[in-house]
Amino acid sequence: MAHDRIPEPVRFQFHDFRIDSEPVPDQRSNGMHDGSWLVLGEFRIPDSQIVGFGTNESVIVLGFHDLSGQHKLVQFVVYGKTEPVRDALNFGISRRDFATRLAQAAHEGRGRDVRETVCPYCLAKTLTLDRSQSPQVWCSYCDSLITTIPVDGLGDIEKDYRICPECKMYSRPRKFSEGYFYFLIFHAGVHHKEHFCCSGCMRPRVWKMMFGNLFGLLGMPLAITQWFRVYLDSMGRGIFRELDSANRSLRRRRIDRAIARYSKIVERHPFSAGVLYNLARGLLVRNDMEHGRRTLELAISNCSNYAPAIELLAELNTSSRADGRPKGL
Repeated sequence: MAHDRIPEPVRFQFHDFRIDSEPVPDQRSNGMHDGSWLVLGEFRIPDSQIVGFGTNESVIVLGFHDLSGQHKLVQFVVYGKTEPVRDALNFGISRRDFATRLAQAAHEGRGRDVRETVCPYCLAKTLTLDRSQSPQVWCSYCDSLITTIPVDGLGDIEKDYRICPECKMYSRPRKFSEGYFYFLIFHAGVHHKEHFCCSGCMRPRVWKMMFGNLFGLLGMPLAITQWFRVYLDSMGRGIFRELDSANRSLRRRRIDRAIARYSKIVERHPFSAGVLYNLARGLLVRNDMEHGRRTLELAISNCSNYAPAIELLAELNTSSRADGRPKGL
């Protein structure tokens, strides 16, 4: 199939290459991934031996089994953006996992239930056991929801929305910068940190930056830039325009307001499992367990493999807490 071949090899430069925390000397800084192999200078790893990987800003940490079956850990720092390298790794790994799951489904006699989806955003290949063909598919590799049927006004903005790693709500997380410049008579310093989160999670930080940089004017341009980015995001756009304000309302325990705003989005995009997941969280916070459970079931019917809703429903069904609510709500 055309989707089983990477469009073109991803080439990148790297440094600080380590294996099991030990620096690897005399390595060239050119790397490449062609959809089947990861090449780091003289070092080559086939996707079939990669166990998993993770990224943190520009650092990629990858686990694999060598030819003797020993588990090894590779770490390297990418110059520039890590996303192309991440997506190339996901391309190869997803196809290996797809083949494994396809063989398992055939062995279990569920071959007719198999649904194959190639993510339009990261090109990872997803297998779901979904004979009913739900309107959405969740890509576990880039955490995107993919609507497979036409929805008025949706366009291509769906690629920007996923679960925020901080508040755990469906939103539009992005990379933000937090930085301070301070000057204390004979001493000056800079503090800088990157955050990947939604604008609601970043909002308290930008106000802290605005006040924290008042006496260090060099830090104000960054603070003002991030302030505008956060508040422009808060205005929302397109079919999800109330989502940020609904999430803020839910965070502040203004449940009725949050539910009303989520409901407006669902009227426009009735198949949005992510928005329904947030709506269910609001209902559960309001202690409306029955409607919260039904909303989670609706989210799963719209996207049969949507892990956040599946996991929350499972936790709700097995919760033994006195108030009957899952932890974290």
